[in-house]
Amino acid sequence: TTADFVITPKAVTVSGITANDKVYDGTTNAVLDYSNAQFDGILENDKLTVAAKGMFEKAEAGKQNVAISDLKLGGDSAANYVLAESGNQTETTATITAKEVTVTPDNKSKVYEEKDPKLTYIVSGVLSGETLKGITLARAEGENAGEYDITGTADAGANPNYDVTSIQSATVVLGKGLAANGAEQTQTVEKVLLNNKELPADSYTVAGNTATDPGSRTLTITAKGNYTGTVDQT
Repeated sequence: TTADFVITPKAVTVSGITANDKVYDGTTNAVLDYSNAQFDGILENDKLTVAAKGMFEKAEAGKQNVAISDLKLGGDSAANYVLAESGNQTETTATITAKEVTVTPDNKSKVYEEKDPKLTYIVSGVLSGETLKGITLARAEGENAGEYDITGTADAGANPNYDVTSIQSATVVLGKGLAANGAEQTQTVEKVLLNNKELPADSYTVAGNTATDPGSRTLTITAKGNYTGTVDQT
């Protein structure tokens, strides 16, 4: 006569799982850290690991609860253990930090005594399909020919998922407007600035600044030598 002798796996409960902070990415996905995981019920010298799924409560910036689910045991002793039906860790906390973005005012120009053009900007770092709110642009006061900084600010709290940094745009400085007299005339470019640094005159060329008839013109400034890129100014 024979009889079966069955050894059933021992139940353990898991705790000590944490979640990593992350930069805002528009998702609720969380990366869990198991380095301090504890297994209540494990025997001395046995080895267990655990894996699970982590999800932030919401995708917005701030400190949040992170749900822990789908726990699975692993490791050399995994065959001898099962997860207890209750008592396992189900949540932790972590922080989603605001994503850094840059607002760069576009280059603008006008002829003396003309109306200011509409100030515009470009943004780098914003997630696809999202836009910034509460961005205000302004230029330094003054109406004489010369250089005027264009700066941008963001309303506090308007973009909670983003850390907005505004920087000065490269600026092209023009002299006074020319009066039409039937002869060919050339509008001079006094200097070209990049992030407040004046570029050497031999590091760029200017096209489109010569005309006979009155009207608005677009100047094309093309970098050369140690600089690259092209800027159009109307």
